[in-house]
Amino acid sequence: LSRQEDSQALLEMLRRLDALEQEVRQLRGEAETNRHDLDGIKERQRTLYLDVDRRLQSVEAGARAAPVAAPPVSALPAAPRTEAAVETPPPAPQAAIPAPVAEPTAAEAEEYRRAFGLLQEGRNAEAASAFGKFMKDYPDSSYGSNAQYWLGEAHYVSKEYREALVEFRKVLDRYPGSNKVPDALLKLGFTHYELGEHEAARKSLTEARDRFPGSTVARLADQRLRRMSDEGR
Repeated sequence: LSRQEDSQALLEMLRRLDALEQEVRQLRGEAETNRHDLDGIKERQRTLYLDVDRRLQSVEAGARAAPVAAPPVSALPAAPRTEAAVETPPPAPQAAIPAPVAEPTAAEAEEYRRAFGLLQEGRNAEAASAFGKFMKDYPDSSYGSNAQYWLGEAHYVSKEYREALVEFRKVLDRYPGSNKVPDALLKLGFTHYELGEHEAARKSLTEARDRFPGSTVARLADQRLRRMSDEGR
């Protein structure tokens, strides 16, 4: 009777063990599916960023290429004629007009496109090297803020978070008027989060949300802030 009870207990333990193993396999499958979905989301986000960048570059290039036509001489009003010579005061000094941004050379544009293409292909280390070289070769390029941002992005997707922090920060410091500032500020928050620097992450994300209300950057920053709150961070 004792042996029968031991056998039944052993069978029950085996059934429970089998059920646990099945549950573990199921959880692993779900985890793998979630990981795959997350990788897909990250890839779609990166593709979207790249597509937006291409469109912005196209718009900026078109704006630079469009000349401002001067009015024809015939359209200018004629000076009034008088019998006596009248001394006219000198014209008021005009405000200084900022020098236009130099058009990128063919070699410059090609080097930027090559670095950008490497990032599109997921060759992140090569892309980081190519964007770093571009910044050294063309420090005053009209592509500068974009190249600087994508240099940070290449490090970020490679999980080189310390390097990414340095490069994203340069976007804010060197190009404060660039359209890449919102994205760089958001990515600073994301990068601090990945490093476990939650106070710094919250500061950057809050600034991104408050400085650019109604934008996609503000929405993403707010989502991450809510996630941090739910996590107790």
